[in-house]
Amino acid sequence: MYSWSFLIIKARLQYYLLPSLVVFKRNIYCRNDILIFIWVRLIGGKFMHAYLIIADRNFDQLKTLLRTLDDERNDIYLLIDAKSHFQDQSLLTSVIKKSRIILVDPIKIFWGSFSQIRAELSLFKAAAPKKYEYYHLLSGLDLPLQSQDKIHAFFEQNAGKEFLTFSDKSIAEKNKINDRLDVHLFPDISSRTFKSRIGKKLYRLYRKFEHIFEHLFKIGLNKLDCPLGYGSQWVSIDHSLVEFILSKEGWINMNFKSAILCDEVFIHTLVINSKFKDRVYAIKGVLDHPEDVQGNLRYINWWDGNPHTWTIKDWPTLESVSQGNYFFSRKFDELVDKEIIEKVIQSL
Repeated sequence: MYSWSFLIIKARLQYYLLPSLVVFKRNIYCRNDILIFIWVRLIGGKFMHAYLIIADRNFDQLKTLLRTLDDERNDIYLLIDAKSHFQDQSLLTSVIKKSRIILVDPIKIFWGSFSQIRAELSLFKAAAPKKYEYYHLLSGLDLPLQSQDKIHAFFEQNAGKEFLTFSDKSIAEKNKINDRLDVHLFPDISSRTFKSRIGKKLYRLYRKFEHIFEHLFKIGLNKLDCPLGYGSQWVSIDHSLVEFILSKEGWINMNFKSAILCDEVFIHTLVINSKFKDRVYAIKGVLDHPEDVQGNLRYINWWDGNPHTWTIKDWPTLESVSQGNYFFSRKFDELVDKEIIEKVIQSL
């Protein structure tokens, strides 16, 4: 039992010191600072994380993901693609016992279009008022590779770092990143819109014509006068960077609303053109090779697929990388291989 004097002192410390400690931490970005240590370990504060999930299918698999994130230190924000026509969201929320789960208004999400950026911004807006230590952007086809205790311990030890994967310049040039910011008349349409080969070929033919026309007459071209960043859209970032992103919403709308495939560009561009560049955990660009260090802490196999969907044959690889600083992975698909999902869950 604690003495009354101890409890009174603790209450006063919480009342007087906690607000200033939060401000101190967010503005100075110290690692392992003694004051934060006192706040978290002695006063009883918690490092709260927000998981921001975008999902469009495989809702039984999504329930499995939600169970792995269910922890009193986590809040979960879920945005479901309105095109999925998933109705009974209580089937998802019912699996949560410890976390708070918030359903964000659905958006029709079209692959490669600005709607993907809108979905991310909607999640950031929904979560930002709570001022979490970290915000983890996941898809419904992701899974954690390590326990919540290990995830929280790592982020506490690396407070103030931003976790994004940047692609090497050669990859950015190969994927014609500059052209993505040109004005596109039909940004919600992509090659994935069409199921037939003829539809896909006609789409690519139209895009080539659009590109030639814009460059010939110098209209609708990318006018950004700053270096472009490029990499995986799945990130783990702290509150200060989320605030910064939201403060640039007007700039994002102006430059990316008619662009394509720029969910992989807008956050990375903001980061490399700001003070946050110096806080990136691993800024060296990846080449989509197995030996790359993926700075977003997500093990994603781009060398065997687009990306590769894990199967039970891949378990030795996933087991190995989970012993290091990879905390999440994608993609998993219960319609392709349910056994690997069960294996990962058993290992947590």
